[in-house]
Amino acid sequence: MKTIKPGSKGFRSVQIRAEDINTDDRTVALVFSSEEPVERYFGNEILSHAPGAVRMGRLNSGSAPLIKDHINKIDSQCGVIENAVIGTDRLGRSIVRFSRSEDDEVVYQKVLDKIIRNVSVGYVVHSARLIETSNSGMDTFLIDDWEPLEISLVAVPADATVGVGRSFEEKDFIIQEDEAMTQEKEVSVPSAEDTQKAAQEIVKREM
Repeated sequence: MKTIKPGSKGFRSVQIRAEDINTDDRTVALVFSSEEPVERYFGNEILSHAPGAVRMGRLNSGSAPLIKDHINKIDSQCGVIENAVIGTDRLGRSIVRFSRSEDDEVVYQKVLDKIIRNVSVGYVVHSARLIETSNSGMDTFLIDDWEPLEISLVAVPADATVGVGRSFEEKDFIIQEDEAMTQEKEVSVPSAEDTQKAAQEIVKREM
């Protein structure tokens, strides 16, 4: 049975719109996620936006980073995430604020000039369910417990639908195969110990 291992990391991107920029506050309002199915190498992925499915604590901590190209270095941070919500329309929305440092001013001006137009959200999968199988191999997974960690400025999104694109690094998703597939097509639930280890590894990488 196919499963997505807890702790797997993915990315999805959106396009900045000029009307979402507040030059006085140096803030940009973004739609960073939706329930639109996205084709991955292992099948289709749907991020659930149902109540309780998205762990928003990090994005609303006041210190979640706006960074460049998902680079995990202190000098790659060019701003901060002010707040984030999941709307009744099942879209993830956020307001980000840019730094006033000299280096970050260059990045901010590129956003104002519409040179940098794409923003990607990095997230960790805590739980996934196989909800549909296909003879073509394009199974569909519902990510029913996931956690956005950061928002990044990126040059090229992988896809764009209804103003919302997707970008993804294949190496960060881990698919497990199990010969025993139940008739209900359920994905095996990871143990509490495995989930704790995955969370500790995430924190270790961020440190």
